[in-house]
Amino acid sequence: MEPQLRADHVITAECIGGNVFDELRGCLRQWDGDDLSGLFTAAPCGHVAYALARLVYTAPGFTADASGNAAEIEPIGADEFERVVAGDLHVAGGVDMYDGEALIVLGDLHANSISVDETAHIIVAGTLTTRTVWGEGDVLARNLDAEFVLGYYSAGLLGVTDTLRTRLLVNTQQHDIVIGRIEAEFVADENTYRHDSPELHRQLDELAARVPPAVVDTGDNESWTVGRVDTRALLEHVAAGGSPLVS
Repeated sequence: MEPQLRADHVITAECIGGNVFDELRGCLRQWDGDDLSGLFTAAPCGHVAYALARLVYTAPGFTADASGNAAEIEPIGADEFERVVAGDLHVAGGVDMYDGEALIVLGDLHANSISVDETAHIIVAGTLTTRTVWGEGDVLARNLDAEFVLGYYSAGLLGVTDTLRTRLLVNTQQHDIVIGRIEAEFVADENTYRHDSPELHRQLDELAARVPPAVVDTGDNESWTVGRVDTRALLEHVAAGGSPLVS
């Protein structure tokens, strides 16, 4: 199910260099699988280089597909991917990355949900289209289209070179986001205001008023709570086809 997006708030900011993914695409397609130092030096973004290192070290002997043709793959599950996909990747269900895994897609990535723990990485040279994104680790894309994006904890980076389009963006304290342009119905960013400030409380109260009532004040997942919203329950609701916002 494709996300249905409408932007009420548009935010622009300085971002990672727009040529990062073009250079990465070229570097990977020319990589012979041996010259790792040369590959990392050519990658202009530290997060990209780190993700590449993790990918190589967890998948010894890996080489990228040199073909210029798009590779459309529809796996049952994506939890064992430690690879570069030369073209587009279509996943019927969720893409779950953890334990140092890395997935680099040189085309577009379509999936129902994206989950990246604090040790893992997803890099998409084109557009990442999904219903939900939960990111503790690195999620990097040229464009990102989603219903609900949650930047969680402080381990990684949510980096979008061009435009992030989403109905709801929630970012917790100290999680890094570097985005060229945000088009969203509602943004709740705990980094915008001083901790425990009246402004932050008002923002979190508005968030609780706009999400489905069933995910507010549940008390079941305190570690996942942002303000009074159970974000785990909200992720599950949206991934199943529900709307992240009711007003």
